[in-house]
Amino acid sequence: MPKRNKKNSKATKLLFLATQIEPFLNLSSTAQFVKDLVSEVNVTQEYEIRVIMPKFGLINERTSSIHEVQRLSGINITVGNEEISLVVKVGSLKPSKIQVYFLDNECLFERKGFFHDEKGNFYTDNHNRITFINKSVLSVLTYLRWNPQIIHAIGWPWALLPMYAKNSYKSSVVLKKAKYIYTHETYSFQETINPIVLQMTKELPIKQPPTLETFYTLAKTHADHTSTLHPPAKSNHEESQHHKDLIENYKTLYQELTQPKEPKTTSAPALQSLEAASPA
Repeated sequence: MPKRNKKNSKATKLLFLATQIEPFLNLSSTAQFVKDLVSEVNVTQEYEIRVIMPKFGLINERTSSIHEVQRLSGINITVGNEEISLVVKVGSLKPSKIQVYFLDNECLFERKGFFHDEKGNFYTDNHNRITFINKSVLSVLTYLRWNPQIIHAIGWPWALLPMYAKNSYKSSVVLKKAKYIYTHETYSFQETINPIVLQMTKELPIKQPPTLETFYTLAKTHADHTSTLHPPAKSNHEESQHHKDLIENYKTLYQELTQPKEPKTTSAPALQSLEAASPA
């Protein structure tokens, strides 16, 4: 593991899960928003931050200065009846030097597409890819014995993580005190996903092939807080202001989730308005 800058010993451990973040992968405004959120929270010096995302084949390892973390690679992740080898790589955000860890497997991610191929076809193994990254995060955290107090997952592929954490991994000491935030981005698709992705959880009676809405519903059921990013604004100024407002409200939410007070509904107005929103 690369050496980290010295942090406040009482800092809250905050893990961000993303599917894209500037400058590594920028397919929509979400990538810049995630970078801005991470950077703004880091400035407060109140958090020890790590970021984890899949190492999509669209990411250029050489130009992004990404390299493998040998001691974290080689963990086998159970996906259905298969044992799939996990390769962990790392890069850093500039100028904050926040570490970004990438989850990789050649068979699942070394392709020049996000969740659709160059012809627009939804990958038939997306269910395996989603299961793999969600289980990989929890396994890596357990292996590191790094116990985040807040896990903020951004993007529909992470929607299963709160459910996994509170069911299959509920005995994990590392995850015992974690609070889960799920933010549903506006990326959308019309296809259904192979229902085996839910059968793998062994906790769901759902029989119909899951849709994007299914994932959002699961996240709302198991996460401590959910919200939805608005679609891109008509102007760059409007979108920039919207992101700034969201960042300030997330910072408030992080503080509320870690304060030793009785549970209450978050007071952040922008987040309250988003909580019941439907995905685009």
